[in-house]
Amino acid sequence: MPRVSKLLSLFLLFLSLSGCTLWDYLKPPEREVAPSRGKLEEGRELVHSFMQARLAGEAEDYMRAFLTEEAWHDYQGKEFVLKSTNNQELVGYKLTDESELSQGRFAFTVLVQVVEAEPVGARNTKEDIIVRYSEDEYRISSARLAEENLIQAAEDKVVWRGADKDGQEREAVLITLSDLPADLVPIGGREEERFGVGRDAFSSIVLYPDNKGLAFGTTGTHSLIATVTWDQLPPVREEQRELIPIDLVFEGTINLVVVSPDGKHVAIETGEASGSSRMRVYRTDERNRLTLGLDEAFPPAQYEVKFNRWEQDGGSLVTRVNAMAEATGVDQNKLGTWEINIKTGEREKIVS
Repeated sequence: MPRVSKLLSLFLLFLSLSGCTLWDYLKPPEREVAPSRGKLEEGRELVHSFMQARLAGEAEDYMRAFLTEEAWHDYQGKEFVLKSTNNQELVGYKLTDESELSQGRFAFTVLVQVVEAEPVGARNTKEDIIVRYSEDEYRISSARLAEENLIQAAEDKVVWRGADKDGQEREAVLITLSDLPADLVPIGGREEERFGVGRDAFSSIVLYPDNKGLAFGTTGTHSLIATVTWDQLPPVREEQRELIPIDLVFEGTINLVVVSPDGKHVAIETGEASGSSRMRVYRTDERNRLTLGLDEAFPPAQYEVKFNRWEQDGGSLVTRVNAMAEATGVDQNKLGTWEINIKTGEREKIVS
């Protein structure tokens, strides 16, 4: 016991000479704080910004700022539509899945809706995107095409090409011009006011986000806007499809048809005889046109209203208002990009 006390005394003497206390010696060293690995919600915001830039057709340099070199190389593949062009317009997107991976990486699955002008067609693609957090910034590090469904107007019919529920590549006819009614009462009209349905050709088509329906417009004296739905992925038999003729467009053409991300509404952009572009919004499951007051707010003689995109929740959409050439009395405060709540009709200007 005296030997132990002597050793303890020598140990304490050593600590005092070295300037340490017994507590300092016994206290474990502080651990280094691990570097931040990023946050899922901030990675999600980057994906939203990237997708909105794609829909807007931003410049290449702006688009590349979101991507690493590897991801930029991925998006150069022919299977991707990176941004809106004159012939291929990205009209909507929807985040369908997300997860946090290891080492500051986050995975997102994005449904992208594309409408093609020539030849008339549409496609829905699912992209698996990886976002990486490194050196205090988030960037998309890779992208992979996970799924693709195509529809195309071929002569007098719309054909679907894609994988069925068993993963087999199939092709199916979804609707033909001869399936359309010969005449229709426009919304708000009386039964005796029936007009011939335009059945010359399909002018624009778009797939529902869940690939279980499509909306389309036709050309002819009175252009038709209509929807077709089915309960399971094509190919489907004729008796499994439901055709809903919605409305007629007089003295104009249906240039663009876009279904909302929730599949409940369809927006159409029309080319009027005056040269103006106008926009209408309908329910997809019934003959119901929404009253948004666009013609009153932006008179056709002075302004054109062009579709820009649906918002994620499907409750609002974004439009672009331009002045008509040589129009007089134009209010400059009305020009720019507006977000419109389709439930209330309220409008908010977001870009001048």
